[in-house]
Order: sequence, then C-alpha cells, then structure tokens
Amino acid sequence: MVSEPQVQPRPSPDFVINYGGVEFPDHSKSMFEVVTLMNIYAPCAALAPDCARKPSNKMREHVDEVRLARVQRCKQLHARGILKSASVEKQATEALGVIHEARMLSEADCLLEKHESLGLWRVLAATYASAYGRAGVADHLCGISFAATDTGGPVSINAALAAQLCGRGSGLAFVSPAGRIDLINDNAVGGPIREDLSVSAESGVRDFNLGAALCFRALATGQSCGSGETNSTRTDHQRVAAGVSEVLASGDLQGKPTIILPCCHPTIRRVRTTVSTRSSKAPRVMCDTLRW
Repeated sequence: MVSEPQVQPRPSPDFVINYGGVEFPDHSKSMFEVVTLMNIYAPCAALAPDCARKPSNKMREHVDEVRLARVQRCKQLHARGILKSASVEKQATEALGVIHEARMLSEADCLLEKHESLGLWRVLAATYASAYGRAGVADHLCGISFAATDTGGPVSINAALAAQLCGRGSGLAFVSPAGRIDLINDNAVGGPIREDLSVSAESGVRDFNLGAALCFRALATGQSCGSGETNSTRTDHQRVAAGVSEVLASGDLQGKPTIILPCCHPTIRRVRTTVSTRSSKAPRVMCDTLRW
C-alpha cells in the first residue's frame, strides 16, 4: 500500500492526451516544474472569483493578513512585469489563467485556495529542490531553511523531539501531533523568521517571499526569473535537473500487467481520457478519469 503515489513520465512528443475532448500535447512536465509554477502564481490566483471560498474557523483570525499578503503577491508580480493586468482582481484572474495554460485543470480550482492557505507549494518547492539537488541542511537553497519556531522566530529543539517529529511525519514533519517545523526566510527584513510572516528584503512587503519562489522556479527551468540569479543558482539548477532526470519513468512495464485503481466517491463523475500515439499502428489507451 502506497500513500499518494505519483509517477513522472519522461516527456515524449510521440503521444497526446485527450481529456474531455480537449487535447493536451504539451504534457508530462516534472512535478518540480509544476510545483514551482504554482508556488509563484497560486497566492495571487487564490484571490480570483473562481477560487474564492470562506476561510475555516482556524484560519478566520488570520484571513485579513493572508489576503493582504496575497494582494501584495499580485502587485509584486505586476511590478516585475510578470503579470500585465492593472487591478488586483484582474491580476488574480490572469494568474489563474497562467495556471490553466500550464495544463492545470479548472476542475481543481476549488482546491487551489485551500492548498495555498496551507503553504503547500512553498513547502513542496523547498523540500523537492533539496531532495533533487541533494542539498544539505546548511545549504539554504534560495535563502530558505527549516526550523522549529516560537512566535515566528527559529528556535532549537532537543534530539528526542526531533526524532519524534521525523518519525510521525515520515521525514516531512511540518505538522505532526508532536509539533511542527516551519520554512524560514533567512533573508527577511529584521532577520530569519517564519516565511509566511516575513517581510521580503527585495520588495519590503509581506508577499509570501516572492523572491524565493522565483529562485526555485529558476532551479526548475534554468531560466532567469529576475530574482538574484547567480553562478550558485545555475549550479544548483544543474544539480536539481540531474536529480529530476533520475526519477522520470519510461513507462516500459516490461510486459507486466498493471491495474491502476482510482478512488471512488459519490460526488465524482467519470470523464473519458484518451492517450493515443501519433503512430496509426499503435494502440489507443483509454481510461475513465474521475472528476469532482
């Protein structure tokens, strides 16, 4: 039994995916490429009308500060010329459009705000960059580190608690019954502090550390995103790219019969997905994809 398994196929121009009658020729992006794109645009896109939702009771007390940080993310993306729209509302819609253009399905829009409020994309960008690049804990990729916190600032923890966090969190112990480990913005104004509470040194505002998000994107694509690209960043990109290439799957099952069982839920309906090669002699593979 595997929890949340995922397979990243090697990109190939030899087949296309047809989902609900729409072709997706530009497919098979690496998970790290998807995560780093979402890390840039999701905080802003969460303000789009299609993604709006009422905050949970746990989040309600922080809703104003979270919204202000999201607004600043939109404004800073516009200031850098990454988003072109003038108003925050239109910037949020534009950001959501970028996500859709990257082949993220609109059916997943209902989950975007929830995932963003959990800091999911920031966590995944930092952890996967460290894993793929085989970075040490002291490397601080993109100015990010990991630590236990007290009122936002990093604090030390004893060995017993560290072991308990790792054991209960499967090595990714950002939230566990024993406590939490947070992302730290090492370059924040005023010194290292929890990333979601930090004021970015580049912009002077709380924008969920856009500089780090752009840096992680550069590690994924190797292309400049206008935020502190250095020789070290380019070297880190090469290390991360090498790590990503090692996990890409060929899809060759070597003749082994394979069954994929999706989850079932009464509110999910099925959508026919077709994967077809460009060769007329090759078989078409069809499956019923579950759609909320």
